[in-house]
Amino acid sequence: MKKLIPKICILLMFIEVIARLLSPVEWYGEIESLAKDNPVKYIFIGSSRVGCSINPSLFSQTVGSGDNQGITVNLAKGYTTLVEHLFGILRIADATPGKLKGTVVFLEAPQGDIAVGNWQDGWLHQEYPELLATTMRTHDLGAFWLKSNADVTSKLMVTSSMLSAIPKLKGRWRTVFSGDNFLPKNSSKLAKGPLWLAAEVRTDDDGIKNARNLALADADRRIDNLRPLSADFWDKSVLKSLNAQVTSAGGRLVLFRMPISSIQARIGSTEVGRKNDELVCNALASNGIPILEPNMMTTDADFPDLWHLRGSRNAEYTQRVAQAYLDMKRN
Repeated sequence: MKKLIPKICILLMFIEVIARLLSPVEWYGEIESLAKDNPVKYIFIGSSRVGCSINPSLFSQTVGSGDNQGITVNLAKGYTTLVEHLFGILRIADATPGKLKGTVVFLEAPQGDIAVGNWQDGWLHQEYPELLATTMRTHDLGAFWLKSNADVTSKLMVTSSMLSAIPKLKGRWRTVFSGDNFLPKNSSKLAKGPLWLAAEVRTDDDGIKNARNLALADADRRIDNLRPLSADFWDKSVLKSLNAQVTSAGGRLVLFRMPISSIQARIGSTEVGRKNDELVCNALASNGIPILEPNMMTTDADFPDLWHLRGSRNAEYTQRVAQAYLDMKRN
């Protein structure tokens, strides 16, 4: 037995080395490496709705951001949380010599459904806890275990994925978006369709049909679960922490209105949704956080799957967001 233990340790070390070699640097990790030599000027974060709607190259061209000013990146992704994006932003700040000096972080603000997050329930998406492991830093693990209400299985999955590359070899890690509505980049079902592909959303007929059904059920569920925000919601929010971290690193947080289908707009059109939106907007204004109003007219025909803006309109929307930002700067 004593002779077997060293052999097992050597085998595990070998597997760990192989796992690290095979594990690609993805999402914020890619930009973290890039930011060491290329300052990031504009960062878009949020859900796959942003990933499908904002073309970073076109945004840069519209606002006039040249290579000497920095690059524009769209890091919005489906099934992500504000906490995951916050940790990702911190990684970029730590990797950049000038931190976030002059950087603008753009976050989506759907009418009546602005994500504020909280430090109990908002760490990860229950179905995809592995995403948190790609942005959270090791020294944040203690706070994660103490503050998060995530179940023990999710916490163990995140922890093991951060401490070792071996869990990333599992099939689920490489196919995080393999559910009814999201697929990995190499899927043939991403080849054609009416949606823009930057956010890795399904564009085939079955995928769109499934997404529409899910959108209807999700809207009903969220309306049933909608509750008024507490008087101290801002002090407990992840959004407040995000703004504090961005500004302390020399950057600025800017929100922008996101076009949504009538199905998703039902959430914000409820009395509770309207009041919550007003409270959030007041808190944003009190803290000097602007909300851009791109003002692009849409119909449900512009949302083939009821979630994401039609690909043929992303250029127009990107330019409208860029113009709204330029107008804000001038004013």
